[in-house]
Amino acid sequence: MNTDDLFVMRASKGIVIINPKNAEMLAVDKSDVREAIHTLKNDCENASCEQFRAPLTEENYIETTVAAAETIGILPTFKCNFQCEYCFERHFKKDEMSPEMLHYIKPFLKQWDKEMNCNSTLKRIGLMGGEIFRSNDRELIEAIFQEFGDLEYEITTNGAELLLYKDLIQKYRPKVTVSLDGTERMQLSKRKTGIENVYQKIIEGVDFLVKEGINTTIGTVFSPDYSIEEYIEFMDILEELGWLKEDNINVNINVEMDEGIQGCSSKRQLMTIEHLRKLINADKRARYIGRGIIPGLTGMFYSLKDKLQNGKIDRIRCSANMSEGLVFAPDGYVYNCNLVKDKNNCVGQFYPQTVVYKDIVEKFRTRDTSTLEECKECKMALFCKGGCPASAISTHGTIDRGFCGIWKEAEILKEIDLVMDADHLFNEARKFIA
Repeated sequence: MNTDDLFVMRASKGIVIINPKNAEMLAVDKSDVREAIHTLKNDCENASCEQFRAPLTEENYIETTVAAAETIGILPTFKCNFQCEYCFERHFKKDEMSPEMLHYIKPFLKQWDKEMNCNSTLKRIGLMGGEIFRSNDRELIEAIFQEFGDLEYEITTNGAELLLYKDLIQKYRPKVTVSLDGTERMQLSKRKTGIENVYQKIIEGVDFLVKEGINTTIGTVFSPDYSIEEYIEFMDILEELGWLKEDNINVNINVEMDEGIQGCSSKRQLMTIEHLRKLINADKRARYIGRGIIPGLTGMFYSLKDKLQNGKIDRIRCSANMSEGLVFAPDGYVYNCNLVKDKNNCVGQFYPQTVVYKDIVEKFRTRDTSTLEECKECKMALFCKGGCPASAISTHGTIDRGFCGIWKEAEILKEIDLVMDADHLFNEARKFIA
């Protein structure tokens, strides 16, 4: 086989060899590396390599079907009490739902089931904005909980006015993600607001969540514009508050996007990666923070996991292709992703009438690497899966094009260990036996 197409990661016990053409992994001990490369390059007989070299068949692909709605997203408002430089919604019209509109969501789900031949059982709701915990939105947020009752809720908030909703949080116990980018200076340099003492209010809000035992995530946009010393100071704050040791709180860092969901330049991405490595070397506490620092690489991890555990792999990029996460927006329309609001990903209308756009749903369902011309010969197609449909819409105005992003570039792939643990993959992969 052509070993130039293979992808290699160094683990402490040896190497992990990844075949991007079938999403198979091979764990090779240090003492066997030369023998393994010889065996693969010369197509020598070896039982442990048979599956690693086996081409995919149609039986290996998961059938893409339109999904029943177990999870939906509700965007009650696009209004916000912050103005963040990197907000992907900054150009959205600042619509807001009325409580009356909420009564039209369940009828839409019934119509969805009828037309898509599904049987939806709603289990969880993601609440996003704009900002849903604003001081003057109390009636609207209460109406959401009253309409849907005791389901699982996941809320994304900037936390500035979170404490005004303490009673609802205590009653419904949602999972909460709070945006917090660092120290007070770091937080407010790119996230402008007129709320007084806002940093302290966010800290107090997160502290309330932790003490209530609410499952909490701190979402941090990591930027090379801030010094390593400032990030170490942020680590000190997190440690002093006890948040680095609490079981019910996680800290995740993500790269700052230049163009919203479209990613950032290669130069910016590499600067961010270099800065993160400096932080990790300077402060061991940073090693244990979750990292979404290289957008796109999570697709590789999940593809490898699916193939290893199930022997199958998806052709599609995300649940938007199956319209699994229906998103109800304040303009009365239903989208299949909360990251873009465009006619190309509008799958229906729930208010004031109920309409399902089956043609759009079908276009997403059939969007995969077998239908996108630029993906058919790409060796990373199984991992990229045509790229983010929302980014394809934002960039090209259509989902009929792929969106590669920058994660597949050689210089960035060298940094994959920041996202995927080579030792974990080594332990999970099939072992090469000489």
